Amino acid sequence: MRTHPSPPLTDLTELSLLRNGLTDISTLFTLSQLTSVMLVGNDNIPCSQIDTLTAQMGQENLWPPESCLE
Repeated sequence: MRTHPSPPLTDLTELSLLRNGLTDISTLFTLSQLTSVMLVGNDNIPCSQIDTLTAQMGQENLWPPESCLE
């Protein structure tokens, strides 16, 4: 039995979404605490969304799909 409430999902700081077949990550744009995201293996995500996420959180801790590597 859980005795403490879970923190809200908006407080997420790290996500590993490896090979999940994602096609849209626009929801991640609302996670202002996000500092690290792994998206390798999700080659159907539009690179424009990767660019938006990179502008928001920086490139250092963002692992994009291979299809969006420069």
